[in-house]
Amino acid sequence: MRILHITTDANLGGGNVNVARLIKSSSNEVQHGVIVPADSGSVVQSLFPCPVIRGRGLSQGSVLQIARSILEHSSSYNLVHAHGTRAALATWLATRITRQPWVYTVRGYHMFSGSKLKARAAPYIESVLSGTASRVIHVSRSDREISKLHRLPFLETPVLIENGIEACVFATPFDQRDIDIIFIGRMVPQKDPLAFAATLLALTIPLRIVIVGDGPFKASVQEELANSLHDVTYVSEATPEQVRAYLARARMLVLTSRWEGLPTVAVEALVSGCWVAGFAIAPLQELLGDYSDELLTPLRRPNDLAGTIERLLESRRPPPSALTSGVTARFSISRMAERYQAAYAAAVDPDTGLPRVLHISLRSDRSGGPIYIQRLLNGVAEDIKLHVAAPDQGALFEAYRQLVGDDGIVPVPTRKFSMAAFFKILKFVRQRKIKAIHSHGKGAGTYSRLLGLLTGARVIHTYHGIHLGDYNKFQRLLYRAYERLAAFFTSEIICVSESERLCALKLGLAPASKLQVIPTGVPAKAIASPSIVDQPAKVLLHVTRFDRQKNFDDLIVIAKALKARSGGHHPRVRICVIGSGNRAEEYKRLTETEHLAEIFDFRGTVDNPAEMLSHCIGLISTSLWEGLPLAPLEAGLAGRRLFLSDIPAHRELDTRSPAVFFFDASSQDSVKNLCDALEDEVKPSELAESARELAERFDFSRMVDRHLKLYRRNEAPVSSDAS
Repeated sequence: MRILHITTDANLGGGNVNVARLIKSSSNEVQHGVIVPADSGSVVQSLFPCPVIRGRGLSQGSVLQIARSILEHSSSYNLVHAHGTRAALATWLATRITRQPWVYTVRGYHMFSGSKLKARAAPYIESVLSGTASRVIHVSRSDREISKLHRLPFLETPVLIENGIEACVFATPFDQRDIDIIFIGRMVPQKDPLAFAATLLALTIPLRIVIVGDGPFKASVQEELANSLHDVTYVSEATPEQVRAYLARARMLVLTSRWEGLPTVAVEALVSGCWVAGFAIAPLQELLGDYSDELLTPLRRPNDLAGTIERLLESRRPPPSALTSGVTARFSISRMAERYQAAYAAAVDPDTGLPRVLHISLRSDRSGGPIYIQRLLNGVAEDIKLHVAAPDQGALFEAYRQLVGDDGIVPVPTRKFSMAAFFKILKFVRQRKIKAIHSHGKGAGTYSRLLGLLTGARVIHTYHGIHLGDYNKFQRLLYRAYERLAAFFTSEIICVSESERLCALKLGLAPASKLQVIPTGVPAKAIASPSIVDQPAKVLLHVTRFDRQKNFDDLIVIAKALKARSGGHHPRVRICVIGSGNRAEEYKRLTETEHLAEIFDFRGTVDNPAEMLSHCIGLISTSLWEGLPLAPLEAGLAGRRLFLSDIPAHRELDTRSPAVFFFDASSQDSVKNLCDALEDEVKPSELAESARELAERFDFSRMVDRHLKLYRRNEAPVSSDAS
């Protein structure tokens, strides 16, 4: 099943966060895309773990523009999911033409609480929407009661699905929290930030305040509070992770909203051990239950709310367990996902069948790309009928063959296009009834796009690094033109890092709607042992192909600096070099000519780099460009220090920790700082924390799940006699 989500928010508000969580937690059988307003920033777009389409309309733009965007993009989806009233209006218009089923999630019937004109029009507009949507979802019981009060018609009985939240991993003890009050929300009339400012001005005790949010009323709030007795900090935008971090430090969340669907931030505050106070709107009363009278005051009465706040904060006691217990279970993400899955299934029949996928690579040596493919194949093998086209000369060809069997693999030439190989693969695709072709790298992409044209199979392409470093101006223009054209014949294009996606956009290689980032993941069994053998000198690992990209010349510069620092004594740092290439012998001779042989230890190609890494304190990379470098990632996951050339792909591995150091070998000062860093010691706890952060960001199971979602899109049943 493929679902296109429509959101009209261009910010990191609760609505978009809930959509992102729903998508992240969905089962592998459901594939997602999102249309966001054209004025959505990259931070908002990166929130969604799926293809993100910037629509024609702005967040405050015309419903007709949003509908036009849906018409342009919904044909490849079998269900449209509108989040909020404006998104539902646009979806209703578009689906009158496409006749697609659609789901409407009500984020609060705010039109009933708006101006007189809106309030009068609300029953008619909501009746049209609820009467045509295949399924209507309410996120709170109060919304359900409003629909009953106004006797809204429904094709099917609305489903109550409360928003899901992520469990609080850590919260500061209540008596040690350094934020007294936090306000989180857009500076718009719905959130009534001016009422919040009036509440703060009514307080008689100085407090530490954090205000998270942006919008048209922000300047007015700042002006109101400019001379207040409080210490106020303003944060324009915060990611979901940052919001949880703020809540973990706060004693109280204050909400002055005039209306809400279900304020997720209030739920997260309770899970974080915060008091929640505000105006008495139905969703908050529903959430706080028996504590509503103690914590909520009538709408637009800031003086009363100020009294409630002072009473609670002066008591210095945390919220009672009766208020916070059970919240995590009630607002479980998995529970939310299961209920949405059932709603989707009821709205449209899901596609079935085991996807048949052909992977094409023009390399099968022990380098990053082929290793990535091998691990991906292992990860999806139980859920996908796999086939491979790869060179039979590389070390990993046999591993591929064992995974897919003798009948599931096609030998192709190494790193070149062959018409004979193309027709061989074409025959293979037709015989095996392949429904999706996943190519890896430029050369493989030529095969896949042509095969897609002739067979109708969906084409998925992974760049594995956008390598233009060796191209002249004409070759660059030719390559960019080729990729732009090829993108029209490609269903999805995978970038292995955000920096690669940004590079593709900057070069205009493909439309943003076709690009998605699936970071490389590393399975636990591939990570090196944490033990390091004591040695007289610190040992760094360097993985190379001895080509221009890996830039061994800069490593020579660094080695000279290390030798100069040793003052003629035995070097305190040695570099173990693994890998092979056409210029390997040339560089070995160069190290001898430069009297650097005692620093370098050339090991050639090794079968188990992780074993080599277990004897090293860290890894050094001097690459000029990368997609997402596998060797540094594995080293970081193994708790080793990383010394990396300052390029965008390496910056993806930054953990803001002494465990990761960036350098520019063209700068003498930077090389000196690198030598200093090599002599510094890093605490084991810092290495462990850096490894933990990388493990969270580059989770292998997440990578596998996201590929499975791609492979299962629009997959029709395949007859059992196809082999």
